[in-house]
Amino acid sequence: MAAQQIARTALCQELDEDLNVLPGMIISAQAPSILWGTIGAGVSVCIWNSIDRIGGMNHFLLPATNDQAKTYAKFGNVAMYGLSSMLVQQSTIPVFEASIVGAAFSDEFEEENCKQLITVAEKFLWHENIPVVFQEIGGSKVRQVAFDVETGRVAIR
Repeated sequence: MAAQQIARTALCQELDEDLNVLPGMIISAQAPSILWGTIGAGVSVCIWNSIDRIGGMNHFLLPATNDQAKTYAKFGNVAMYGLSSMLVQQSTIPVFEASIVGAAFSDEFEEENCKQLITVAEKFLWHENIPVVFQEIGGSKVRQVAFDVETGRVAIR
């Protein structure tokens, strides 16, 4: 019950525009901070370090690129590597957990793309031994997400 109240509070308070994770972005922050975004067909991964009280969030729309000239965070493989690298550099002890949110779809084409986005995130986290502690993926609704870097909690509205 307390966790739900914290989540509602995070989504109802005035959120800092600088911490709005738009598509193609990666942001990391220290506690106390709330990273947030509106996630539709894209995927957002929140990674948290409970020891250092730091976390980060990405928001990507495309599964992957192998083109070295296109290392943009709108691609899942780039966004996942970028977020992980950023947090490893900022951590004294790199112990992480992750949440995956998004991948809403309205037709078969979007559904296939969303499945690929989720696969990119899950495979990367598995490869890096980062456990997924929460996920809300699929369906057709756009989600407002707030990631509390103090507690590691992800709230969705």
